[in-house]
Amino acid sequence: MATKKNSAFINKEFDWDIFKTVLKRKWLWLPSILLIFLSVAYIYLRYTKPIYQSVAVIQVGDKDQGKEVLDLENINSHKDISEDLELLKSEFLFSRAIRSLNINISYFSRGKVLTMERYFQSPVAIKPFYLKDSSLCQVPIYIRGNESKLFLEYSFKNENYQIPIHQNQIIANKHFKIEINIINKEGLIDDLENNEFYFTFNNEAALARRLLPNLSVEVINPEAKTIQISYKSNNSQLSRDVTAAVFNSFFKYDEEAMKSSSDKVLSFIDQQLDSIQKKVSRSKDSIEIFQIREQLPNPEAQSADISGHITALTDQLFQIESDLQKLRLVERKIDANPNRLQIYQLIPELIGTSFESSISNQIEELYKLLEKKDDLSYSMTNESAEYKLVDAKVRQKVTTIRQIVGAIKERSLSQMGILNEKIGEYQQKYISIPAKQMELSRLENIQELNSKYYDLLMDKKTVYQISNEGFASKNIVLQQPVAPIDPTSPNRNLIYTIAIFLGLFFGSSIFLLFYLTYNEINGVQDLENILSHAVILGTVPKHKNESIYSQLLVVESPKSTLAEAFRNIRTNLQFVAPGARIYAISSSISGEGKTFVCLNLAGIIALSGKKVIVLDLDLRKPKIHHGFNTHNNEGMSNILIGKSEINECIQKTSLKTLDFISSGAIPPNPSELIMSQKMDDVLEELKKIYDVIMIDNPPIGLVSDGISMMIKADCPIYIFKSNYSKRSFAVRLKELHEIQKINSINVILNAVNSSKKGYGYGYGYGYGNYSEEQHIPWWKKILNKK
Repeated sequence: MATKKNSAFINKEFDWDIFKTVLKRKWLWLPSILLIFLSVAYIYLRYTKPIYQSVAVIQVGDKDQGKEVLDLENINSHKDISEDLELLKSEFLFSRAIRSLNINISYFSRGKVLTMERYFQSPVAIKPFYLKDSSLCQVPIYIRGNESKLFLEYSFKNENYQIPIHQNQIIANKHFKIEINIINKEGLIDDLENNEFYFTFNNEAALARRLLPNLSVEVINPEAKTIQISYKSNNSQLSRDVTAAVFNSFFKYDEEAMKSSSDKVLSFIDQQLDSIQKKVSRSKDSIEIFQIREQLPNPEAQSADISGHITALTDQLFQIESDLQKLRLVERKIDANPNRLQIYQLIPELIGTSFESSISNQIEELYKLLEKKDDLSYSMTNESAEYKLVDAKVRQKVTTIRQIVGAIKERSLSQMGILNEKIGEYQQKYISIPAKQMELSRLENIQELNSKYYDLLMDKKTVYQISNEGFASKNIVLQQPVAPIDPTSPNRNLIYTIAIFLGLFFGSSIFLLFYLTYNEINGVQDLENILSHAVILGTVPKHKNESIYSQLLVVESPKSTLAEAFRNIRTNLQFVAPGARIYAISSSISGEGKTFVCLNLAGIIALSGKKVIVLDLDLRKPKIHHGFNTHNNEGMSNILIGKSEINECIQKTSLKTLDFISSGAIPPNPSELIMSQKMDDVLEELKKIYDVIMIDNPPIGLVSDGISMMIKADCPIYIFKSNYSKRSFAVRLKELHEIQKINSINVILNAVNSSKKGYGYGYGYGYGNYSEEQHIPWWKKILNKK
């Protein structure tokens, strides 16, 4: 019952004395738990790789001056920032960036826990000439040895290899050819002594795949087209270099792709111009040679009219043929799945055609639909309703354009037939003209046609050159990446702050738990607060030299603090229970010092001149005989069962006025013996011989043997032990008062810390000036101060 109540005890009100006691006993918990959390934080920081993040901010854009001059938008202009974002995130661009860094070899230092990459921090520089077996990539090649001898060591395809190292000497075998340059020999030797140092040949694709997950690309402001590029790495310089390489590769690729389409068109026009120029030159030469050879006068006056008609009709025919070529180009690029770039390239091709007004608007509308379709593809699936609707409009617009092209082609072919017929009619009229004049006119027509075609191509070239040269990239770097000094994670200050907070929190929580569950009696004030029905006789100081068994110390040290405490208790007993002859001493559990108090209280009373006898009625666990260093052959159990007489069991002590009877042999029925009539008879007989009978009862919190003696005694005394007895033990004392009808219960607090000077009993006594008191540290004085 006592254990159950003890476990449920909680202090619901603040008590400064309890707080001080718990603080003195448990204060080490707080720094210990704090130290544990700080140690965990230190170990975490010590064995966690630091992560450095380098950040760059770029702004993408372009300026098309050609559009301002020709009102023609360049096909390479940036339309949507999402395209640039996907390109920056792509493995394609990242591979180009890593390739630009020329990381052919990676260096590593492996400790007992961590492996760190030594990017630009390696004590060794290795120059690879070539790798004969690409499967050796990612295979660790260790540098081992000491200051006098270094060698390479690696395992490959179940074979072990060891190669000596010499400074700046080329090492070649069947796997590779390299040159090793030792930059920092002391650093290398230190690495070899404490860690494992090795390097690996890198495969560009594998290296890019390994590094790519640490790249982060985010849009900061879509309107301003600003993008943040960041890279995280365990190496500060690597994070900076990769970040810079990514946006530099992006700028370079963007610049290359920006003019590729226009360059192809210009190349085609240059080829055509070269061919036409040769034809024009040959035509002029043919006319001059013909006129000189035939001595032919100027035929313009004779054939001006016919020639003019033929020229006009031929111009129309050439225009129709040119239009038909453009229509065929439109048909080729307008297929079932048109490309936005191809459609946009058609716009400059339609300039100057007879059907420009009929098709250009349709082409521009198709381009806008394709642009909208591409934009939707980034935010919607192909099965979404809006995407399907736009896709249907694209197909419908393609059908419309193909119908228009077909109608224009049919009309143009019809016009060509008519023009050919008319040209044929005019050519028939030349029959009457001399053959030499006709040949000259034919040559002149050819020259004129070639010249016009040449002028048309020159105009086209000028348009493309202005558009291409007027287009300039406005990609700029708003924030350059730097090699960070402090790692992004782990954050040392934050980790230690969290560790301190958790340490203080859990330490304080445990301290609070100790306080709330504190169930020990600390001092007289606790007894006064708990026991309203009992009389507190006083306190017994804690003896510094504790022994296994209770001893009669007041006789050995009559001037000690301990003896003075028992004298004060003896004085208080004269006021509380005058004339009492039978004193019954008990406690709740074993270890509270009832036997010690019984012996020394009997001794201090005996020193006053009274004749005292001590009875050991703790028949289950007798201890009185140990206090007097004697035997326990015969005692109370022998007397109570009638095997021995009282005078046969009385034993003398060194003090003439103090005798005792030990418990004797341990009986099977101690309760029955104590409550028997024989016990009463023994007490009556002893009263005739002794002034005071001091009874050492068993703990009544564990067994009920001693309750009867507590009832029969003139002065029942209950022992509590400071910082040992539980507050819940007072419940047992309350039961004795209420159930057993023991009206006057006297309490003694045992083992009180002697550092508490002037500790009172309710009767104003103190014992703070005796020579046996120890020196009290200043911090204990502060904690003990009320």
